[in-house]
Amino acid sequence: MISKKKISIVTILLAAFLLLASSTVVQAAVNPLAKMPRKDSEVANTAITGKGWNFMTPEYSSKVKIQVKSYNPKIATIKGHTAQNSSNKKYYAGYEIFCVSPGTAKLKVTVTVNSKSYTKICNYTVYKWENPFKTLKIGSKNYLPKFNKSGYYVSQKDISGQVFSFKINPNYTFVGASCLKNNPFSSVQLKPGNNVLPKNAYSVSVRVESKKNGHFYTINIHIPQNSPY
Repeated sequence: MISKKKISIVTILLAAFLLLASSTVVQAAVNPLAKMPRKDSEVANTAITGKGWNFMTPEYSSKVKIQVKSYNPKIATIKGHTAQNSSNKKYYAGYEIFCVSPGTAKLKVTVTVNSKSYTKICNYTVYKWENPFKTLKIGSKNYLPKFNKSGYYVSQKDISGQVFSFKINPNYTFVGASCLKNNPFSSVQLKPGNNVLPKNAYSVSVRVESKKNGHFYTINIHIPQNSPY
C-alpha cells in the first residue's frame, strides 16, 4: 500500500512540474518578435498615404526597449519606436522601414522586455518603381512621363474640371482610383478611360497591382492650391 506521505510528495512534484511547464509555455507565447516577418518587401517611390509602422510588438505592463540596425542602408533604413497605450497604460515597441533603392537589405531587430532580449533578422526586398500606365492624360496634355521615376506628382496648375484619362499597362491589374475635392469635401470614384475631375479637386490617386511581384503601385497627383491642408 502506498503511504499518504509518498502520495503527498508525488503530488507536490507533479504540481511543480506542471507549474514549470505552464510558465515555459507562457514565456514562449509572449515573445515580442514572434510575429515579425523574416521576409518582407515594398515598392520604392510609390505614392503611399498614411503609412505607419511596419511592425508592432504585443503590449506589456513593463517598459519595452528596441534596437534596430540595417546592414544595407543604401537599400533600406530602419527606425525603432517605443510607445505607451494611453488607455491601458501598457507599453509596446515597433519599427518603421524606409526604402532607399532597389535591392535586398538585412535588417536586425532586438527587443528587450522583462530583462530578456529577443533578436530576429528580416530580409527586406525593395522593388524598383515602374510606371504602370500605358497612357495617362489630363485634358490634351500627356502626363505619362511624369511617373517614370516615382508615383508622386505635384501639379502647380489647377486641373479640376478637366478630363482625366488613363489606361493600365497589361502587366498590372486595376485596383481602384479616386479623386478628393474640397468645398464641400467629397470623394469621387474614377475608372480606366475618361473621367471628368470635379471642381476644387486636390488629390487624384490610382492604385494597381503588379502581376509580376504581387505588389501595389500607387500614383498620386496633388493640386496644392485646392487643398484644405
